[in-house]
Amino acid sequence: MTTMEGDVAFNFGPQMTKSYTLKINDMKKTLISLAAVITLVGCHNSPLKPEDALVKQDKIYASKLITPAPGTVPVLIQRPAAHLGWPWTAYIYVDGKYAAEMDNGQRMSIHLPFGRHQIGVKVYDSNAPAGPLREVEVSIVEGDTYAFKVFLPTYSGFEIQRDYQPG
Repeated sequence: MTTMEGDVAFNFGPQMTKSYTLKINDMKKTLISLAAVITLVGCHNSPLKPEDALVKQDKIYASKLITPAPGTVPVLIQRPAAHLGWPWTAYIYVDGKYAAEMDNGQRMSIHLPFGRHQIGVKVYDSNAPAGPLREVEVSIVEGDTYAFKVFLPTYSGFEIQRDYQPG
């Protein structure tokens, strides 16, 4: 093998009479470009259609929570479309009871009566142990607006937090 500054020359033996030279800088540029393309293609999410952004009625198990009633306030729970955790379903709990299933990029509105409530989220993964139930406590009062965001900050489980800028 013959080395020149910035080049690597390969000689494939006596049966081949031609030497092939590969420029190291060109190879680096090619590898960086290839990595960028793979990253962009691997992270591509197609946009959700508006009808797909709502949690389907058959995925809401606490049906009394989806109907407005006197003495209740609407509460928006949304799971922004994200790359981390996108294939997993988030299981929503209200006051310790299993309430709904939410996929990536979906949202739902529930109606909670005035008073203190726990809203929680948990993930079940068939390939790993279930993540912990993460809950937030909220005091529902008449006339206020409530929105919560479900997200996966790390692979340790979903989080839920009050979102003051829903949308």
